[in-house]
Amino acid sequence: MSRGDVVENPCVKDCPERSATCHADCEKYARFAAWCERRRKERAEERALKEAATHGMKRAMAIKQYRQKQGRK
Repeated sequence: MSRGDVVENPCVKDCPERSATCHADCEKYARFAAWCERRRKERAEERALKEAATHGMKRAMAIKQYRQKQGRK
């Protein structure tokens, strides 16, 4: 997931549409919650891969992450 995919939390303290069932009814919040869930699953998959990886695999993943961070492939 790239940084461009970030979805901001639509909830604000002084929201005019705020109600007791806001999170259940709000389409914007449902989109945000789905994004958060996808992000959690992706992070869990990454953690599982890192835990199962050998030293060589960890090194290759670190290099790949560094290159992505620098904007390279």
